[in-house]
Amino acid sequence: MSNFSGDWIGNVNGTNVGNASLEIEDVNGQISGSLHFNDGNTGEFIAYDLDGEKDNLNNFEFRLIPKKLPNGVETAPGSGNLALESNGNLTGRWSTEDGGKGVFGFSRPYNRQERERSSAQVFSHAASIGAVRLYHEDLKKIVQRIQEGFTAPLVVTYLQHGSEVTRFADDFLKEEIKPPIKLLTIAVQQLEADNIMRTVNVNFFPNTGSQIRASSSDGLWAAGIVASLRNMISNYESRSVSWYRKHGMLLSSLVLCIMVVLVPEFTDWIKRAAFVALALVIFGSLTVLYNKALPNTLYTSVSATPSGWHRAWNGFLLLLISQIVGIVLELFVFRLLME
Repeated sequence: MSNFSGDWIGNVNGTNVGNASLEIEDVNGQISGSLHFNDGNTGEFIAYDLDGEKDNLNNFEFRLIPKKLPNGVETAPGSGNLALESNGNLTGRWSTEDGGKGVFGFSRPYNRQERERSSAQVFSHAASIGAVRLYHEDLKKIVQRIQEGFTAPLVVTYLQHGSEVTRFADDFLKEEIKPPIKLLTIAVQQLEADNIMRTVNVNFFPNTGSQIRASSSDGLWAAGIVASLRNMISNYESRSVSWYRKHGMLLSSLVLCIMVVLVPEFTDWIKRAAFVALALVIFGSLTVLYNKALPNTLYTSVSATPSGWHRAWNGFLLLLISQIVGIVLELFVFRLLME
């Protein structure tokens, strides 16, 4: 059996996120020590005493006993487990009695000589995602593809009833979530050799800006996983919504230019300016309403594999209706100004 005694550094992920340090005393398989970390969500410093017992496979379970801190932060007791990986790092899960849970990973800190010998670099790759319509089977495939590169579990964060909820991906996929989700993040991280953190984050946002990001000491792996996920997620894209979100104002401007050319000229420049101004307000308002009605991300926990047309038809129909409504309103404005 390996001896875990000493200092370890790493990260906590889950309902609490932050950098962490672990101090362990391993005496004949009896584990004691302390865990300290800064919560990245609240900025608070949190500390626990821990005690447990190690088995013959270099795994150990322990209790988390809250420390009294001068900042007055109260934390709930909990428990956790850690296992020694083949690369010398510790990974495991934790939970607290107030519902908190997540994963963490630790490695031995470098000394100066080791750091000078290390030539590892971090390679990051990213790709943008269009508007998507996700179903249960779609998300399951995405999670399975990401999990292939990790032993640590994936964490899903989503917005429900105005609050962010963080859960393990396996637990999230077992339940039916209502109503449909418009903000969804899939994240996982794991320590590699040379104390480099391998990460994947897939962010589905309600508006524009959805993105896949990956980082690793293996640049080819990071580029490959981003490209693979991008190709997979493109099958779940609503191309009509993506197109209108990107080119909607350009389309409205083109329609406005055509109307200005085709309708009779105004002799009064004030009326001409009023016509153009009202047109911009009308088409701009329709664009805002369209984006509200059809969010950039929509996840429905239904086991279905619809076609690309099924994912896009409502976006195409609403696009057509919005432009027709805009033209009708502008013709009505034109008639009023001509009277």
